[in-house]
Amino acid sequence: MKYLTKDWFNKCRLLTLIAAIRPAKALNDKVSDTTYKKLYEIRLKEFIKEEKTSTVFDRKYATELFAHKISENERLLNFLPRETAGRLSDLKYIAIGYCSENEKVVLNEYFTKEMTSVETVAEYVNENNFSASGHLHKRIDFDDLTELSVCGLSISDDNISLSFEEFTIDVFLTEIIEMEEKHISVFDYDDPYSEMTVLHAVELYYDNEKATFELHCLFDNLDEYENSNLWYLTVECTDIVMNYD
Repeated sequence: MKYLTKDWFNKCRLLTLIAAIRPAKALNDKVSDTTYKKLYEIRLKEFIKEEKTSTVFDRKYATELFAHKISENERLLNFLPRETAGRLSDLKYIAIGYCSENEKVVLNEYFTKEMTSVETVAEYVNENNFSASGHLHKRIDFDDLTELSVCGLSISDDNISLSFEEFTIDVFLTEIIEMEEKHISVFDYDDPYSEMTVLHAVELYYDNEKATFELHCLFDNLDEYENSNLWYLTVECTDIVMNYD
């Protein structure tokens, strides 16, 4: 990926986290371990209440899933610039979704600045994808592919086939430039806690001299606890075709 990289996507996740953080009066004063435990339990109860609306509910799994989500939030907060993080008292509270009134101001400043940045990059890529896809046998709107669960991946000497629930993408290869993973986890609709692979982002570039395309994909292998493993697939190809089942 040239623009919609792993770092870019992690920043998008971080901004989503920040947008959901709410001020807690308890954090405006001196805090203790008891404060953290109380706020953690509040968020856990809210999360379990949401999970109970699913067709399958397992309290033990939901509690473990919540703990994994908090760990992921802590990881994402490491992407904050040192200057911003230095203005925040304790990131562990932010990881569970709370901050002080003053910290909310700091986070809002960061959010406003960085959201403009990530949106500008995404808009540029969308415009470029639209232009490049005009050279395909039939134009493809790559926005239709993103954030979809992948149902299958097959590779031959001259073709990669990516299957989704309602259509298949056939990529007519000349070269696999980069492929960090080959394993695809197919979501089991009978098991809402199953592993899955999601396509998060696509970039397409056209080489006029060679009359070939360079296709970049950002995938994510998510385990049963939604732990993320981002990986790249980059290929050179002569055409890309969308086939509806």
